[in-house]
Amino acid sequence: LDSLGHYINVHSPRPEMLVAPREQLIGRRFTEFLPAKDSDLIFEALREAEATGWATGYILQIPMPTGDSKWFELSIARKSQPHAADARYIVLSRDATERIQVAQEMHLTAQVFRQSGEALVISDAVHRIVQINPAYTHLSGFSASEAMGQLASLDMAPASARRTLPADPYQIVLRKGQWEGETEGQHKNGTLYLQHRTITALRDEQGRLTHCITLFRDITQQRQDQERIRHLAHFDALTGLPNRSLLSERVPEVIQTQA
Repeated sequence: LDSLGHYINVHSPRPEMLVAPREQLIGRRFTEFLPAKDSDLIFEALREAEATGWATGYILQIPMPTGDSKWFELSIARKSQPHAADARYIVLSRDATERIQVAQEMHLTAQVFRQSGEALVISDAVHRIVQINPAYTHLSGFSASEAMGQLASLDMAPASARRTLPADPYQIVLRKGQWEGETEGQHKNGTLYLQHRTITALRDEQGRLTHCITLFRDITQQRQDQERIRHLAHFDALTGLPNRSLLSERVPEVIQTQA
């Protein structure tokens, strides 16, 4: 490029990565092919290269002739002497699309992890906690420092406090790869509550368990509301006695039992 942004020479082992065919680029300015914001960024890089001899780390998202867009990382070196009237610059453009997309996906995943309303726990192959999100602390009362290294069942009520004694869901996950159901949770302060829990196993290419991902939410209020609705449907609101609806349901059951 020259200092005004004209293409002096163009070489690419992948012509499909150019914004236009080489013969259309020579002698024309990059501002004719790129959006204004990207052109401004390249001029900024040219000014840096003119002042220091080198500019690197400039990231652009450029629309391609195919209709999609790709990310490129630019490095620019000044070829001529400083402040030369016929200044020339060598511009190296690397396809950074895959790297940028991976970084964006990781950022999005981290945002979902942090902002999810459901508690999320990542545990290792022996079910020791390696990461939790803020919702876990909110629901269980355990901070990250308290939870790290503990069993993933830390937030579950101990067997002595449970009203029911289901099989250990983490043992089921080892055999089936996933488990979903209701469990009783116990807050750090001792309060019991009802959870809806999902556990998913992650395995490597050899099929060996590497991690488990646990999600759970508090469904105590939801269950109480369901029970309240069921009670209102079958019992008189003033007397608390069974109503006709409950009677109509129970009579066939009694008749069938007596038959």
